[in-house]
Amino acid sequence: MLFGVAYGMLGSVHDAEDVLQDTAERWFRLSVDEQRAIRVPAAWLRTVVVRRCLDVMKGQARQRERYRGIWLPEPMLSPEGATPNTPAEAAERAEGVSFALVLAMETLTPVERVSFVLHESFGVPFVEIAETVGRSVESCRQAARSARKRMAGARELSPDLQAHENARAAFVLASATGNLDALIGILDPSARVRSDGGASVKAALRPIVGADRVAGYLLGLLAIQRTRREGLRFLPCRVNGLPGLLIRDSGGIIGVIDIAVSGRKIREIAIQVNPEKIVVPAELRGSLREN
Repeated sequence: MLFGVAYGMLGSVHDAEDVLQDTAERWFRLSVDEQRAIRVPAAWLRTVVVRRCLDVMKGQARQRERYRGIWLPEPMLSPEGATPNTPAEAAERAEGVSFALVLAMETLTPVERVSFVLHESFGVPFVEIAETVGRSVESCRQAARSARKRMAGARELSPDLQAHENARAAFVLASATGNLDALIGILDPSARVRSDGGASVKAALRPIVGADRVAGYLLGLLAIQRTRREGLRFLPCRVNGLPGLLIRDSGGIIGVIDIAVSGRKIREIAIQVNPEKIVVPAELRGSLREN
């Protein structure tokens, strides 16, 4: 749960892990008597995590002002059909950390984000949230209401696994065959694609919007990359617990694709090709050796 809170607030696996490490170190610096004096250790740990995240977010805001192109969160990756065995994997199953929602949270203020993540995703009472952030209960309740309104579009995206799997299969088939009409057909008319290449990989600097434009952009991009890369292909995986894709060439994993589905159509596509944000966990690397 603590990892889910940190990742939901920060959109970075690295930063979330650092926050948890800092929190654990702070806990173990307490004496046994000090630990026993804490009536609800889980609430204490959550408070430390949230306050540390708020500090980290200030630094993130400054970094993103200088960021080249579109900033996307760092995806959490796992094999197809994996069951959660670690806190990170369990956090993937939480509604509040789907890739689309984490990306949409970038539009929220820090207090809105804290209130939304804690109350909507983990059911933390507003009294506890208020104590954590040093605001009134009503202020936190209002922040949560505001966040719900601003997140409404992202929350409409279906978390249904079968809908995602069907959309992903159709996306892969249309992309592999270069079928423009088929690709347009599986995209929502308002579909949008965003790419994050960071400072080292060339990517579109602005979102591409509209089914026709998105389909043309994706097929054109694939055609160019196939002439430059040997063995370019898609591999299925879970991205933040939902069906997504890895982009692989003869040299290894070069990208991650997250799709967000509205009804049976793909409405959002996020392409992460910044190598600093692609971390393939050991259990997923093992399954990839077979491919």
